[in-house]
Amino acid sequence: MTNKIQKSAIIIVLFALSCSFAQSQTYRKGANIISLGSGLAVYSLKLASNDSSTTAASFSFPLTYEYAFADKFGVGFVVQRNNFITGDDSAAKSTTAGGWTFGLQSTFYFLRREKVDLHTGIMLGGNTFNISGTDSNKVSRNISYSGFAFKILGLCQIYFSDKFGMYTGINITNNALSLNEFLQDGVKQEIKDDDDWKEINLSGVELMLGLVVKF
Repeated sequence: MTNKIQKSAIIIVLFALSCSFAQSQTYRKGANIISLGSGLAVYSLKLASNDSSTTAASFSFPLTYEYAFADKFGVGFVVQRNNFITGDDSAAKSTTAGGWTFGLQSTFYFLRREKVDLHTGIMLGGNTFNISGTDSNKVSRNISYSGFAFKILGLCQIYFSDKFGMYTGINITNNALSLNEFLQDGVKQEIKDDDDWKEINLSGVELMLGLVVKF
């Protein structure tokens, strides 16, 4: 996974360089920015009890608010819905998986131009993850997790006017999740200390695209 993170960091640097055009400052102290986006995230899903891992992916929909408390620095919060892609070849014939990410973020704008704002930052917060489905024997199961979320942000905002624009982004994300509850046919099941899936880790890369409003 270390190699994946290194490659992702290189991609963020190249992404930053690709946005370095245009001519005067746009991000200023006192600005309020709201963005709504969508994207695709690819993760390495690892069980905390062993070294086995698999690949997971989700469609993500973040809503972000940010306040510029200085010409180059901002703070804000984000709420993000994650809908995970589930395969049809599993034992569960009708499975859904999804969750929420929420947290506080701080940003640093190292490039501010007439039409382009380029910034990086970090996000710290929490998340939830829920899997539910019914197998071929019509046994229903619901498994819920919650935990810690961390992101390294790389974003480029491109404005069409003084107030409206779009953004593209590449984020490195890491999520440490612990099992909260396991229901089978609506009945709570005992969680054993040696259950392999008691704790999981989701780490990967998010590719984002969305709309921006500044006021």
